[in-house]
Amino acid sequence: CEWKVMESGLSFCDLVVGTGTAPVKGNVIRLHYQGRREDGFVFDSSYNRGEPFSFQLNSAGVMKGIYEAILGSGDEFPPMRPGGKRKVRVPPELGFGKNPGMCPRFWRPCTVPANSVLLYDLEYLG
Repeated sequence: CEWKVMESGLSFCDLVVGTGTAPVKGNVIRLHYQGRREDGFVFDSSYNRGEPFSFQLNSAGVMKGIYEAILGSGDEFPPMRPGGKRKVRVPPELGFGKNPGMCPRFWRPCTVPANSVLLYDLEYLG
């Protein structure tokens, strides 16, 4: 599929364009996702847990890059719609930034180093 790079640095590629109503800020949505580092290491996946992730779509509730990937930003970067599947490349400044990410609460090290580019597969369920 064809990758498009947005002004923010976020890249996306639609595998399946969904149909129906696009999400808006404040909606509670359901989403399946898988997050990987550039080396292919999967650091988080709702598929592995067997349950979609439900959350309120607001800038405080989700990583800035994922928020933008779902809502889109105009005609060149449309919002996701139910049934849509999108690949997303999140630059560090829209991800965890200068901080490491996915740090367990105990002694284990963080699984995402600082300044990492993150790759996500998103499936918007509605």
